[in-house]
Amino acid sequence: MGTSNSFGGPKSSTPLIPSWLPDTNSPSPVPAVAPPAEMPGAPQQDEKKPLPPMPSAPTDNRFKVARLNFTRFATTGDQRSIQRALGHYVRSGSGGKSGAARRMGSSSVTASKLASFVSSVQSSGTQEALAQVHLGDCVGRTASEVLPKLMDVICPAGGGLDESVARQAFTEAVIDLCQDSDVMIENLSIDMWNEFLLDFIARSIEIRVINDIGNRVVAGPKTVEGVESAEAALHNFIIAGVRQSAGESLCKLGSLTSTAAIATVQSIYEEAFGLWEQFAEE
Repeated sequence: MGTSNSFGGPKSSTPLIPSWLPDTNSPSPVPAVAPPAEMPGAPQQDEKKPLPPMPSAPTDNRFKVARLNFTRFATTGDQRSIQRALGHYVRSGSGGKSGAARRMGSSSVTASKLASFVSSVQSSGTQEALAQVHLGDCVGRTASEVLPKLMDVICPAGGGLDESVARQAFTEAVIDLCQDSDVMIENLSIDMWNEFLLDFIARSIEIRVINDIGNRVVAGPKTVEGVESAEAALHNFIIAGVRQSAGESLCKLGSLTSTAAIATVQSIYEEAFGLWEQFAEE
């Protein structure tokens, strides 16, 4: 998976919302895809609206309870502990589901751009969608060859830690998609594109959580098999929440504007965190 290679996680004094995020009362500076490879239907400057105010949350030791429960999960495999860990990660560590969604930063932006691309695939076909992002010459090549090029369009290399999280999540989603059957890019079905998008969202949350509270996912289990089992259990738990939050919404991407497709993805992140937040009450 690769998620066990932790970035080390933030200290308890780390700002609740990373410094690279825009001011909460300022318009978001990121279009659906940055020029020149702009996604079809990307919102123009005058369409951008101010972001809502951030909910507050304590900053001192805000991840303490989440980390304790995550460590218990990593060492024992107790499923209730991972529920509580994610619940407290959202509630006390991030100030609620909106704050947790905002913490996703570049991953959320990348997922939004990917959703715009998948929307174009649904409405216009893969060949036209690739042409619109200057990858038209990739038709006739395998998904494992083309998807990393798409990643470079929507999440270029060279950024900081947050961009690295997004690129790692994208890479792992490519591996998940292609490990059993690496088909030509134009032969990916709509269901496969939707699954790829959901997997990216889940992987991005998983990597973010591990690097925030999950340092013991490697140190806890005594064997490689134990580490793999803990990682698999965490992924299965997160992807289940993401699927529940998405429902049937991704099937309708082709009929949505780019702005609406982006809003759909943002809603999936927030609703997933909302599902887990309730576990902080147990």
